[in-house]
Amino acid sequence: MDIQIKKKSPIVSIVMPVFNGERTLKEAIDSVILQSFCDFELIICNDASTDKTAIILESIKDERIQVIHNGVNIGPGLSRNKAIDIAKGKWLAFTDADDVWLPQRLGTLINATDDQQNIMVFDNIIECHDTPSGLVPWHTLREQNTFGVTDCNNIIDVEIKKFISKKRYLIKPIVPAWFVKQFGIKHSARNVHEDGEFFLNLLAKGLKLRYVSVPMYLYRISPGSAVAATNRNIMLLDVLESLRIKFREFPDIQQALDGKIEMVRREEQYMRFIWSIKRGTVSGTLSEIIKSPWVILELFQRIGKTVAYHSHRISHRGRTRGIRQF
Repeated sequence: MDIQIKKKSPIVSIVMPVFNGERTLKEAIDSVILQSFCDFELIICNDASTDKTAIILESIKDERIQVIHNGVNIGPGLSRNKAIDIAKGKWLAFTDADDVWLPQRLGTLINATDDQQNIMVFDNIIECHDTPSGLVPWHTLREQNTFGVTDCNNIIDVEIKKFISKKRYLIKPIVPAWFVKQFGIKHSARNVHEDGEFFLNLLAKGLKLRYVSVPMYLYRISPGSAVAATNRNIMLLDVLESLRIKFREFPDIQQALDGKIEMVRREEQYMRFIWSIKRGTVSGTLSEIIKSPWVILELFQRIGKTVAYHSHRISHRGRTRGIRQF
């Protein structure tokens, strides 16, 4: 009689959507496989790629990797949902097919949970230039003392209102799988901000936040445009407006959301100004200045950072991008 041994469920299920990722996919997968914490499954959803993505996935032999192939392209959010539906881990982790993890990342995040099952843990992020020789670090997304972190304590619980008030929402956390499934939280069909919206919805249902200031996620800066950044801001405003209703019982969080909404609206105005400059339309630029004269001062305040960014990028032959703040 054959005896079937039930396979032990992994501690972590890592979710990775990919669409036409042949150039970066192997590096992203290798960085997961080489984690010092190895009790995980990696679920990759190939979103109807038309390049060599499927061939690359077939060439990787690791029993911890499971691949889903979409018949049609459905976007990153819905692809993540498909992976979450079959995930067996106690924790869910998220990564993109063009980013890289440092080897200690997963273990550090799991240790930071202290076995609590109602907490979302996220780390600092290193923004990197995409160069012919690989990822070249530019800077960390968050400063060392963000959220009140000190040199002797690099793990800190974060109030939701403080997180919402920050300029950037980019996080790649681990979250408890039971919480996601019990409350039925899903990614929307948006093509941008769908991940941030998902995490904010988890917070609206009562999940707590914990921050590890150590930067362990290498985020690839991708080319963009000023008009694309404007569109992203418009979509972010829609996300934030919907969240105001979900946090209606928490006036302090609603106040933080109102401040963030005003911040994004100003950024949208600034990006329209930048787009008019890039198009070379004098009348359009003057029109934006008349409507929002503060954009001139904002431009001069940002010039230093912009020059530093492009100098670093050019010296390492990094790909270009548009200006994007959110």
